[in-house]
Amino acid sequence: MLKQHTDLDTSLKSTEHLIEALRDKVAYLTGELQKIPKDVQQQTETERSKIIDEAESNLLALQLKEQELLERYKDDNPQVSRVRRGIKLVEDFMDKHEEDQKKRVSTARNVVYQDVERELIRSQSEQAAQEAKQSALRRQIAEVLQTIRGLDLKEKEFENLKREVSTNERNYKAYLDKVEEARISEDLNHRKMANISVIQGATVPEKPVRPRKALSILLAVVLGGISGIGLAFFSEHKARQFSRPGDAEKRLGITVLATVPYRK
Repeated sequence: MLKQHTDLDTSLKSTEHLIEALRDKVAYLTGELQKIPKDVQQQTETERSKIIDEAESNLLALQLKEQELLERYKDDNPQVSRVRRGIKLVEDFMDKHEEDQKKRVSTARNVVYQDVERELIRSQSEQAAQEAKQSALRRQIAEVLQTIRGLDLKEKEFENLKREVSTNERNYKAYLDKVEEARISEDLNHRKMANISVIQGATVPEKPVRPRKALSILLAVVLGGISGIGLAFFSEHKARQFSRPGDAEKRLGITVLATVPYRK
């Protein structure tokens, strides 16, 4: 799952870089498309009709005839007027033909504009596809992360179960040993046998371990002497009678005048 997450993350970063490049490209192509004219005028080169050629010839002839008449007659001469009306008709015919020619001029889509437009559409389509792929990758990464978090929780639960299994196995083994011991003990009881055997027989010591008479006598003497001396000092200290005249003087704070010997 971790390897899958790494692969998806790498693919997502590559897709994001590609989307960024496509966005720049779309923005550039959009700007260029606004600069390029959408249509261009296209006029086909055709041979001039015989009527136009004849009209031009007639116009030229009439103009020459006009010049000849003006050399001989005045401007208001009827012949000059007829020639001028003919010139006017020919010129009107040619003007009308020129208008028709302009109307027949076709407009065509600019090839450069079309190429740029096709490239823009292709880039936009690819950008949309990459953005869809980006969304799908993000969704997959979220699912993988959720699965990994779930696996972490499962791993902790699995470790707890392993410890529980180990504890149960030890308890089972201990209970199994106790059951086996109980079975053996019950079998021995049925057979009136004990499961104890003598490894080494007991030996009688040459000298008794206890009592140690010499040590006991020595301890008794020492402890008795110490206890007697201590008891004598204690009795003397706690005694309320006077055994010497000095004790009476010390206790009572008076002078002893005489002493009477004690006799039973």
